[in-house]
Amino acid sequence: MATENSVTVLKHSLVSPPSSAAATAMSLPLTFLDMLWLHFSPVERLVLYEVPQLSRAHFIEHIIPKLEHSLSLTLQPFLPLAGNLIVPSNSNSANHARNCCDFHPLIPELKPSTEDDSGSTARITPVLALQVTLFPDCGMSIGISNHHTVGDAGSIFRFMKTWAALCSKCLEDNIDRDDVAATLAKTQRDLTQFFGTKGSSS
Repeated sequence: MATENSVTVLKHSLVSPPSSAAATAMSLPLTFLDMLWLHFSPVERLVLYEVPQLSRAHFIEHIIPKLEHSLSLTLQPFLPLAGNLIVPSNSNSANHARNCCDFHPLIPELKPSTEDDSGSTARITPVLALQVTLFPDCGMSIGISNHHTVGDAGSIFRFMKTWAALCSKCLEDNIDRDDVAATLAKTQRDLTQFFGTKGSSS
């Protein structure tokens, strides 16, 4: 029997960037300032969307596939969010999840650290988890947990805005690939301007 605050899981998905974006393995070393965030608990956020008359069938058949597809496209310019935090074995860092009171069932937990498969003794920790929750005939929520080393509030909200823009394009009947490319190009320009680095915006 379900309790008042329980959530029924309909599907688990592992969403990756398009294969062309993730074709080359890369490592992004942490800076001295990043080290401050290693021992912090994941940052948890909850965004609620009012969608009257949203049925379970429509949610599963139409909304979820479009959210997954647009998330894959969004991860392309935000590649570190698709990765893992790898901590050498001589580090004592750990994640300690904290509850979000009544909203805790709506926020996904980051998977616990695991041993590296390559034979080293490093710990591997996922850096992003997303959970979409349906409230039948009312709307839905998106819960976000992220490790602070890969993004502060500004960068995570920039990621969410990009995802929302791409998802709204995917929800249209006719997806204009030029619009999707333009959204990704604008995000790349914004990131380049924000970080003050030179690079291509295409």
